[in-house]
Amino acid sequence: LGLMAAVSVLQANTTSSFDPLTLASIGFVVLASFSAAEVGVRFGLPRVTGYIVSGLLLGPSALNILSTSVVDEMQMFNTLALGLIAMAAGLELDIAQIKRVWRTLAVTVTLKIGLATLIVGGAAMALHAAFGIPGADIPGAGLALAVIFAALALGTSPAIVLAVLRDGRSSGRLSDLVLGAAVFKDVVVVVMLAVAVAIAGVSLGGGALDSSVFVHVAQELGASALAGTVLGLLLIGYIRFVHSEMLLFVSAMVLIVAEVALALHLELLLVFITAGFVVRNFSRHEHDLAPPLEMVSLPVFIVFFTIAGASVDLTRTLVILPFALALVAARTLAFW
Repeated sequence: LGLMAAVSVLQANTTSSFDPLTLASIGFVVLASFSAAEVGVRFGLPRVTGYIVSGLLLGPSALNILSTSVVDEMQMFNTLALGLIAMAAGLELDIAQIKRVWRTLAVTVTLKIGLATLIVGGAAMALHAAFGIPGADIPGAGLALAVIFAALALGTSPAIVLAVLRDGRSSGRLSDLVLGAAVFKDVVVVVMLAVAVAIAGVSLGGGALDSSVFVHVAQELGASALAGTVLGLLLIGYIRFVHSEMLLFVSAMVLIVAEVALALHLELLLVFITAGFVVRNFSRHEHDLAPPLEMVSLPVFIVFFTIAGASVDLTRTLVILPFALALVAARTLAFW
């Protein structure tokens, strides 16, 4: 903290659009968030919780040690971290393990779709009818909010699941089920959210629900899976014929593919999860790809989740906090 304050005071004025503190902030985040998370572990909290809370405290909405410009510039590292985390999640998905839990997985996700639609969607409509939501006072907003929040309630972050599993060194059938469900639900959420947005458009009088919605979603998912397969095959070929500077090559491929995915409107998580899945199940090189990912997993997790916490606008969050807590309670009830 003292060094960051000193650097902030002593730095020279610059006309560059790049904030000179950004690089120092990455090192600061690793040290500060790691220390805070280790304190949290002594109270039984997962390390990922410590990283997010550290981001909240250090970010623009609280202490402002990580300014808005620094947080924005660190988003490039965020893309790299997301790609590496998703690829690591894909490496954990073994076809043989998935076959053992696929029935439970299918039943679980199907039940969650029904319960989220009924309980979370119903709670959103009831809250809007009873109290109103700031900025959502137009006709049809209640139904629009209900279907969108019901779709979002299905999601479980593969990044958080993987971080918690690794933090607890968990393995076995339950871990396979939890990670498989997180990845599968991420795909389901893409489909459900597209349908929910179309329904919301109809409710608000600005769109129509037709087959083109499903065609568009299918094309997006198919293109993302194809891109991930191509990336996975490139990784297999590089490992087999070159096998040098693995971390540098993987990082470069993540950044390049992320730009391609952005340009082609692909699902970034699905692309990298598919790449890891291909390497794991269609080659014998998963043990060659895993070490470089594990080497950077700790700083990647720290920076990724700290940036997530720092990106939260606490002022706006407090405005919608009662509504958010009510939806969290409804989602907890639905998935209990």
